Amino acid sequence: MKPNVSALFSRRALLGLLALGLIWGLPHALAAKRRRGPDPNKPPEIANPFRGVVSNVSPTSITVEGEGRLADSKNASADGKVKIHFSIKPDTPITRDGKAITAADIQKNEPVRVTYTAKPGSTLRQVTKIEVGNFDKPQDDAPGGQKKKKKK
Repeated sequence: MKPNVSALFSRRALLGLLALGLIWGLPHALAAKRRRGPDPNKPPEIANPFRGVVSNVSPTSITVEGEGRLADSKNASADGKVKIHFSIKPDTPITRDGKAITAADIQKNEPVRVTYTAKPGSTLRQVTKIEVGNFDKPQDDAPGGQKKKKKK
């Protein structure tokens, strides 16, 4: 019994077209995704802890302006800074120079370091710790609060 030539040809043609479609279509589909840009629902990518200066503060939230790579530009200023809003709980530890303070003690334009938690894909950032002060100055204290001894 001889194989049906037209059926064999149509199967090969169909497989060839499928292979051609994959070879041509896959790179084009990936390139189109890159051209669309970042996902607007994805929150900005920022460091944790986040460093910056306070632009607004209340007992339940703090907004800090600092460096960050953005998924969108709605929170970016002209100089490339990003404003990030953080949620504060009443029991959130807040310190200035190692001493406990409250959110009411934080002033606008003060430098802060905010440590936070966030669920993947969520824009809600829950503060776990706020440190207020200048973080560029060298540390005189060793871990544990003891002064470093100078070698003679």
